Amino acid sequence: MRGRPSVVVRAVVAVLVVLVTAAACGGRGGKPSPPTVSTADVAVTAAHGVTVRLTDGATLVIPPGAVSGNGRLTARISGPQEGTNLSLDGQSVTAKPVLTAAGSQVSFELTGAKLVHPVSLTLPVDPPALQQAESAASEPDAAWLAFYNAAGHRWQYVDSRYDPVTHSVSAQVTHLSLWAPLTFAWQQIGTALRQALTDLLSERATLTACPKVNGVVISDSGGPDGPVTGCASQTDANQLTVTITSNRGYAMIVPTPNGVTPGPPEYTGYTQFLQTRPDAIRKLGGEYLAPTASLTYTMPLYGSPVIFNSAASVKTYLLDAEISLQKTILNTISFGLSDCILDNMANSGPLPLSEAPGLLVECLPIIGGPAKEAWAAFGDFLEAVVFAKDKVGAVLDLNGDAQANFRGTVRITRPPLPLPEVAFCEGGLYPNCVYQYHGTEPASIYFSGDNTVSVRGITWSSWNETSATGSGTWFFVDCNPDCASGPVTKYPATLTLSNAQNGLFTVLTTTMQGKTATYNFTSADWPQFAEGCKQSPTCNGAPGSGSSG
Repeated sequence: MRGRPSVVVRAVVAVLVVLVTAAACGGRGGKPSPPTVSTADVAVTAAHGVTVRLTDGATLVIPPGAVSGNGRLTARISGPQEGTNLSLDGQSVTAKPVLTAAGSQVSFELTGAKLVHPVSLTLPVDPPALQQAESAASEPDAAWLAFYNAAGHRWQYVDSRYDPVTHSVSAQVTHLSLWAPLTFAWQQIGTALRQALTDLLSERATLTACPKVNGVVISDSGGPDGPVTGCASQTDANQLTVTITSNRGYAMIVPTPNGVTPGPPEYTGYTQFLQTRPDAIRKLGGEYLAPTASLTYTMPLYGSPVIFNSAASVKTYLLDAEISLQKTILNTISFGLSDCILDNMANSGPLPLSEAPGLLVECLPIIGGPAKEAWAAFGDFLEAVVFAKDKVGAVLDLNGDAQANFRGTVRITRPPLPLPEVAFCEGGLYPNCVYQYHGTEPASIYFSGDNTVSVRGITWSSWNETSATGSGTWFFVDCNPDCASGPVTKYPATLTLSNAQNGLFTVLTTTMQGKTATYNFTSADWPQFAEGCKQSPTCNGAPGSGSSG
């Protein structure tokens, strides 16, 4: 019949759109208050599905064929709420949240049927939630959808897409429960991170008095508040232990000087991790000197001055920023993140400042938590905060070189190396001799106990750390008829001492009449005694004493 719609016409609805707004009257002057409750309770069929839009813009689209049969769908914004100040793993926290809600929580409940195919969910994002996100606010992953996992007592993220134009986030979801848009706690993170970087500038080491070592002078650049300080202690008669301490809250790199041996690691936690990386020193360009920590070295007591140079770099700044982020903001330590950053530092050459943020952003997803794309948006935020000119400029100049406050020098001035001596032994094995010579620049050297072969009247033209050169006269006594009255033959001769070991020359080379002979300290033909030396008129030991005079 015309004028009266049929039952079939009334029942067939391609898409059911429900807009429910509950408004209450109240307030001054009888003006209506803002809506406080938005709910929908609608029928859903397998054949037609349903679309539900709530007053805040939350939209759920169930397409035809997405449910197993006919049922009812309930949607509401109010009702039981779960905490959305969250740790990185989505659990509620009361302090230092990493994640937070970016809009209202919406609960969906389907009764009488179940989802058999994904449905489309869109939730609005409150623009103020992204006000402190810097440039990340315009990124398509600045916010994402999450549902509350009641069994795990945590919010669980799903792949979703944020639209900065419509301020909404959408996803294809496979179940209906309590949903909310989440984002990073931009304001809290930004404030805490800026403060952490500022605190690093003022942090200083607790310095202790250094012991005194005779003949050793330590000078630090920068005065009492210099970037690094040095201390030395005498380990044994011939060795120094040197400690280089950072007096700053930022890390530095200390290349190991020649002739110096790094001490055994005494680090814990993150610093220990860096030291166990076999390629860390190569990639960083030297030993990693952690903030307000120390490095130890050993070196000979005697020798030329040794200079330790230390400096912050783009690489150390990047690692410092990463550590502050993990400890202060994310409340976690992931060596995997540090490992990734180190791997990205492909060589020991300088790292351009422009490339540093990208290395950090690329590695952030290793931490876990939100999807990789969300970490990309967070990386843009970090670049704006951590690598802001005022922050980087406090430690590095625009070229990435350390500022004066983060570049220091420690100079260790040591006593000069004692000149090697020469030792001769008669009547035993050195040093247990009946007669012993021990000194420098002997005037006469005797190759036999009866004085028949010797070099006398020696003048030394040089005597240094590596060799000694002199000239004198060879004396050969012909013991015919006897050694006391036999004729003496003399020849000009030159002598060279070399191969200093443990403070003693161990090789003597003589040249006479164009012929060269070499004597070794441990051989039987090594000279037996000598007379005269530079230190005193005689360096001879008394017979039987076994000690030098």
